Amino acid sequence: MGTSGFALPSLKKLAENHDVISVFTKKDKPRGRGMRLKEGVIKKEAKRLKTEVKTPENLLDKKIINYLKDKKPDLMVVVSYGLKIPENILKIPKYFVINAHASLLPKYRGASPINKAILEGDKKTGISVFKLDKNWDAGDIIETYSVEIDKNETAESLWDKLRNLSAEALLDSIEKIKNNDYEFEKQDESKATYAYKINKKDAKINWNKTIENIDRQIRGYYSWPGAFSYYKNKRMKILSAVIEKKDINEKPGTVVDLNSNKGIGVAANNGVVYIKKLKLAGKKAMDYIDFLNGYDISKGEILG
Repeated sequence: MGTSGFALPSLKKLAENHDVISVFTKKDKPRGRGMRLKEGVIKKEAKRLKTEVKTPENLLDKKIINYLKDKKPDLMVVVSYGLKIPENILKIPKYFVINAHASLLPKYRGASPINKAILEGDKKTGISVFKLDKNWDAGDIIETYSVEIDKNETAESLWDKLRNLSAEALLDSIEKIKNNDYEFEKQDESKATYAYKINKKDAKINWNKTIENIDRQIRGYYSWPGAFSYYKNKRMKILSAVIEKKDINEKPGTVVDLNSNKGIGVAANNGVVYIKKLKLAGKKAMDYIDFLNGYDISKGEILG
C-alpha cells in the first residue's frame, strides 16, 4: 500500500524478493494545465509488474475487506500511502501490517518528517519499520535504520536517500519477521513529537530570524513548497544560499551586498544570507548573476 514516489523503491524491492499479490494506491489525480488524469507512479509500476491494483477512496468498504480476506496475505506493507488503515484490516494478515516511516520514531510522527528533521537542524534521521496499530505512527517498532544528515542536505536529497533506505529496511525487517528474529519495542509516548502537514505559508522567510534558521528553512522546504520572500511584490523562491555570520546594522531583509561572488547579500538577525539561486513567480529558476543582469535591484532595498 503506497502512493507517492517515496514508496517506489520499496515496491520494486519487494517485488524482486517476495510474492506481491496486490497493490493498493490512491486514485489518479488530475494534473497540469488541462487537468487530465495522470497515472500515479505506484499504479504504473504495479501494472508493469502485472500485479493487481486497487484504488479505493477509503478502506471501509466491505468489498475491499472481503477482497483482502480472500487474498490471505502473510503480511501487508504500507509506505507513504495516505489512507488510514482500519482495525479490521489490521487483523487480516497472517503476521500483521508493517509501515516504513521516514523518521526515528517516536520523533516526528506525521506527514512531513523529512522536512522537519532539516528544519530542526538534526544531525541524523532514518527509517522506522513498525507494526501498524489504530493510532498514527504509534505502533511497536521492529527496527530502526539511521543515516547522517549532511550539512548541505535538502529535503529533496534526504527524501531520495531515505526512500532507498526504506526499501532495504523493509527487506531486512521482513527477514526478521519470517525467522522470528525480532522483538517489538514500544514507543515512548513522552518523547513523541509531530511533523504536521506543510502549509505553503510556512515557507515564508522571516528575515528577523538567525542565518542558521533561514538556511535550514531554504534547505528544509526545497524543492516543495520552496522557501520564499517578496521582491517588488513578486514572490521570490530562494532555491539555494550560503550564510555568513557577522555584525549587521541594517534592518533584517535589507539587501546589503550586490558585488560579492557569493550571491545577493540580505541582512538577517546575526549575519548575511547570500542568495545564489532563485525563482520568481512564473519564471524559470536562475542563478543570482542572471537575476542581477535582468532585474533592477539595489542596495538598501527590502525583501519582505
